[in-house]
Amino acid sequence: MNTIVHARFGMFLLLGLLFACGGAPAGPTAPTRSASIPFQLDFSKEIFTGTVTERVAAGPYTYLSVRPETGAARWAVVLGDGPPAGRRVVVTVYGTQQDFVSARLDRTFSTLAFSRVQDAPSPSQGE
Repeated sequence: MNTIVHARFGMFLLLGLLFACGGAPAGPTAPTRSASIPFQLDFSKEIFTGTVTERVAAGPYTYLSVRPETGAARWAVVLGDGPPAGRRVVVTVYGTQQDFVSARLDRTFSTLAFSRVQDAPSPSQGE
């Protein structure tokens, strides 16, 4: 996929999450958070590679615990099914929220990354 397709997908994902949560984007600015937007917008996008260690389905979303190649596991949420535990993935983070409460799961995530997740290339393919 090319960069334009990635950017469009990210914006559609972000808009979908915003409207599902009752907010609307104010426009591309520095990272920000307001009462109408339930997570911090991060237009610089963070990308990391790791392994899915836990997968929790919740309606149209899937919560994934991903252990990066270095550091502690991090929680990410994606639209759709998401990959199974044990899969090596590349996570593109479009925004984060601290102390995110999932009413559907009756669970609080200390930090949740609103993300897109793709299979990572195999080591023989390089990165």
